[in-house]
Amino acid sequence: EVLKGIQQFQYYFWFGTAFILVLSLMGSRFLAHRIARPIVELENLFRNAADGDLTIRATRFPKDEIGSALQSFNTMMKRMRQLTYYDPVTGLPNEQVLIHSLDSGINAGTITRGTILVYLEIENFRTIREYLGLSAGEIILRKVCQRHLDGGNGVFNVYRGNGNGFFFLSQIPMSLEQAVREVEYVVSHLSIEYPIPMDNRTTTILRFDYDAGIARFPDHGRSSAELMLAVNVASSSAKIDTATKIKIYEPRVHEHNRYIQELQQELPKALGEEQFFLEFQPIVNLDTGGITSFEVLTRWQHPDKGLVRPDDFIQGAEESSLIIELGSWVLLHACQVCASWQDIAPVSVSVNIGAKQFEQPNFVEFVEQVLNQTKLPAERLHLELTERTVIKRVEDSIARMERLRSLGIYISLDDFGTGYSSLNYLVKLPLDSIKIDKSFIHTSFDNQQNASIIQSIAAMGTTLGLEIISEGIETLEQLTWLRENIGGMGQGYLFSKPIGEKDSRLLDFIRSGCTIL
Repeated sequence: EVLKGIQQFQYYFWFGTAFILVLSLMGSRFLAHRIARPIVELENLFRNAADGDLTIRATRFPKDEIGSALQSFNTMMKRMRQLTYYDPVTGLPNEQVLIHSLDSGINAGTITRGTILVYLEIENFRTIREYLGLSAGEIILRKVCQRHLDGGNGVFNVYRGNGNGFFFLSQIPMSLEQAVREVEYVVSHLSIEYPIPMDNRTTTILRFDYDAGIARFPDHGRSSAELMLAVNVASSSAKIDTATKIKIYEPRVHEHNRYIQELQQELPKALGEEQFFLEFQPIVNLDTGGITSFEVLTRWQHPDKGLVRPDDFIQGAEESSLIIELGSWVLLHACQVCASWQDIAPVSVSVNIGAKQFEQPNFVEFVEQVLNQTKLPAERLHLELTERTVIKRVEDSIARMERLRSLGIYISLDDFGTGYSSLNYLVKLPLDSIKIDKSFIHTSFDNQQNASIIQSIAAMGTTLGLEIISEGIETLEQLTWLRENIGGMGQGYLFSKPIGEKDSRLLDFIRSGCTIL
C-alpha cells in the first residue's frame, strides 16, 4: 500500500509538473507576442516609410510607451508628407504632385487631347528678391498665389514650381487659341499693385510682369516629362521675346536651346584655341561726326559652324562661369589694341561687362592690373554696365563703380530703358554717360510716347552732367531727329558696321582725324 501510494504520488507529481511547464511556456509565448508585436509593427512601419511610402500609418495604439511612439510616428509621417508634396511658402501642391497627376491621368486616360499645361513665372523675381530680401520674396509669392485662388477663372488647378514659377493644369479640352485667352486672363488678373511690407516697417508698392509658356497634350508631349520640358522651353522663349510674354511651345525653339548647350560645351576649347576675335564699332559725336571711342564686340569664328551669333554664345557663357574667363580675355585684349592706337589719336575703347564678371570680389583690382599691364591710360577705358547688373546689389555696385571712377575709368549705363528704368537711378549711380536702347530709337518717329521718354531721359541726364549716347542709328531721318532733339553721341550702321581689329579701315578712321561724316 505504501509503495502503491508512492507510485501514485510520483505520477501526479510528474503530470502536474509537466502541466505547469506547458502552461508556463504558453504564457511566456503569449506575453512575448503581446509585448513584441507592437515593436515589430513599428519596425515594419519605419521600413515601409524608408522605402518611400508616405501614406503608411499606425492603426493600433497600446496604452504604453510603444503606443505613444506609434502616435508620434503618425504625426511625423503627416508632416513629412506635407513637406514632400506641398510648398511650405504658398501651401500649394508642388511639382511632384503635378507629375504624379499627369502620369496617373495619362495612364488612366483622364488626361485627354486638349489638356493644357502652363508654366508662369514672375519676371525678374530673382533680382527683386535680392534687392528687397528673402522675406519680401516669400510675401510676393504668397500674395500672387492668393490673388489667383481668390479670383481665378476656375479653369486651372495651380501647382508651385521651383524658384518663382507656378504650373497651371487644365483638363478641360481646349484649342491653343483658347488656351492663350485663358492665360491672358490669368496674367491680367495677377497684374495689380501689391503692397509689400518691408523690414523697416515701411510698405512698397510693386506691380509684376509675367512670362508664360503653354503646352498641349498630346501635341507637345505624351508624357509628364515631355510636357514639363515643353512648357519650360516655351517660358524661356517668352523671357527672351520682349514683344510677346505668352508663348506656345515650338519644337524649333527646343532645337535652338540644344544648339546653345552644344556651344556652351565647346566654349572652353574655343577659349584655349583663341577662336574669339574682336570687332570695333565707332561711337560718334552727332554734331561733328568725330569718333570719340569704339565699342568692343566679341566674335567667335567656329572651325566647323562658322561665325557664331553673339547672342547664342553669350547666352551659353552667361549660364556658366565661362563668362568671367571670356570677359577677362576681352577686357585685356581690347586694352592692348587701344593702347596701340594712342600714338595715332587719343581714342577710347568701350567694353561691356557682364554681371558675373562685375560681381567678382577682385574685379576692380583686375581692371587696375590690366591697365598697368597694357599701359593704357585709365581715362581711355570705358566700361558699360546694364541696369540689371547694377541693380542686383545697388549699394555694392555703387561702391565698386566709385572705386573704378576714382582710377579715372569712364562708366556708362548700357541699354537704358529696358530694365528697371527709373530716373532715380540716374541720381544715385556714379555714372558718366547713359546709352539709350536702340528699341526706343527705332520707334521714336511713330511712337510719341517713346519720343517723350527719350527726351525726358536726355534732359535729366544732361542736367546731371551725363553724356547721352543713342544706340542703333540706321537712317538719316533718325540722325536728324536726334540732332534736333537729343544731341550728344551715337552709334549704328549709319556710321559704320563693326570693324575687325585687323581691318585696315579701322586705322584709316583713326588716322583721318577721327571724322566719320
